[in-house]
Amino acid sequence: MVPHNARIEFEPGDHLPTVTVDKVKIEQVLVNALQNAIHEMKNGGTIRIFTHSELLQASMRDAGERVADTLLPNDRVVVIQIDDEGPGIAAENEDRLFDPFFTTKPTGAGTGLGLSVARNIVELHGGRVSLANRPEGGGARFTLILPAETNEPPAPVVASGSEVKQPVSPLETKEN
Repeated sequence: MVPHNARIEFEPGDHLPTVTVDKVKIEQVLVNALQNAIHEMKNGGTIRIFTHSELLQASMRDAGERVADTLLPNDRVVVIQIDDEGPGIAAENEDRLFDPFFTTKPTGAGTGLGLSVARNIVELHGGRVSLANRPEGGGARFTLILPAETNEPPAPVVASGSEVKQPVSPLETKEN
């Protein structure tokens, strides 16, 4: 799936708090974001995936939001950011990216449902998703924000012998 001249780099954050998610659904969101990034990087390049935790500075609520819960200032969240080196997003498309059936791909290459479905999945998890041009230019930035289970940042787990161990993944699977 990754063209021979494209690379994926992953830079996980330290000591990420736990988030409770449906693993399969969040995987669908991330795979869609990666597929879109790869599709846009026709000449190759690097996709960078970053994760970190932060306290929100402002309330997050979208105008078209369908869920009652909203992220509030000082809520701890886990942020997953995917940067690509494609051409970025054309100004005329910025407001339509999450509209159902909107696509910039040629006829037959996409349904225009990927980002719309991704947004719905993330909102049902109490999170937010955005897609914008990278502020430093040269590509797009997909950002997924999920609420953490607790507002306190997790401390490193210290094992015997002072070896520091971290969780394998900040994403916990929600049993349905």
